[in-house]
Amino acid sequence: MSGMNQLRVLFNRWRRRLARFLLYRMAFGERSAGRWLPYTRISPSTCIEHEDRLLLGDHVYIGPFNLIDASGGVTIDDGVQITSHVSIVSHSSHRAQRLLGEGFVNWPGARFGQRPGWISGPVVIGRYSFIGPHSLIEANTRLGRGTLVCAGSFVRGDYPEFAILEGRPARVVGDSRRADERLLERYPDLRPLYDAWAGAAVPVEPGQAAEPGAAGPEPQPADKVMHEPAAAPARSPTSPAAAPARSSTNPAAAPARSPTSPAAAPARSPASPAPAPDRSPTNPAAAPARSPAQPAAASKPGPGR
Repeated sequence: MSGMNQLRVLFNRWRRRLARFLLYRMAFGERSAGRWLPYTRISPSTCIEHEDRLLLGDHVYIGPFNLIDASGGVTIDDGVQITSHVSIVSHSSHRAQRLLGEGFVNWPGARFGQRPGWISGPVVIGRYSFIGPHSLIEANTRLGRGTLVCAGSFVRGDYPEFAILEGRPARVVGDSRRADERLLERYPDLRPLYDAWAGAAVPVEPGQAAEPGAAGPEPQPADKVMHEPAAAPARSPTSPAAAPARSSTNPAAAPARSPTSPAAAPARSPASPAPAPDRSPTNPAAAPARSPAQPAAASKPGPGR
């Protein structure tokens, strides 16, 4: 490596260290609503709008490159972890923007959010919840304590405590206490610390959807659309019945013949002709009965004639 290349490597390394120290280094200590929070950390790269309406608890971690819009009120309780690239929005204006067009800005009462189609509402995240990366939490959402939001989920509405949420829109897919119990079996001495915040809660049922909030009707997920099974076609009196399937446990409808039992004669309808009797050397065929109007059939010579 030439001397010039070595200088470039050193320059880039020191530049990254300086930027991380000045721009992205996280430090303990925040203040919210007049309360000192010695163990809360917020990345400098996180964008917080209307910070005066953001209510934080202690032991909160907010990682890099998140967006928190607190215009409608956002509460993040003790012990919440927000990873990265998460959007928490407490208002939605795109419907009003399309409805009003150029009149969006100068609409009467615009400063107070009184535009048609404008949606605004609080977001509450319960204690010791976890928000995975690239998730969206919309206005009028309440997450119970101990909630786990999987990466890439779209969350809107009210959800129970200790729910594991996944999907777009998010649905309950599990109970976070099951994994906690496995860890507590390995570390039983930690039970008092866990119970101090978890306490007792109602069991979570998988597949539970959120209760829709004021943000509008809950979108209908694809797995809730029921498809009616196709009805069996009706049989008319003249349609033949389906033949029963043969299997090892379901013998055919035709009776089995043994060497000593003669075959059962099939039922004849008045319009069906009489079957010809079997000829054998020991059982000559009987001449069929002739009606006065029926001519005698010409007999064909057999192989021995």
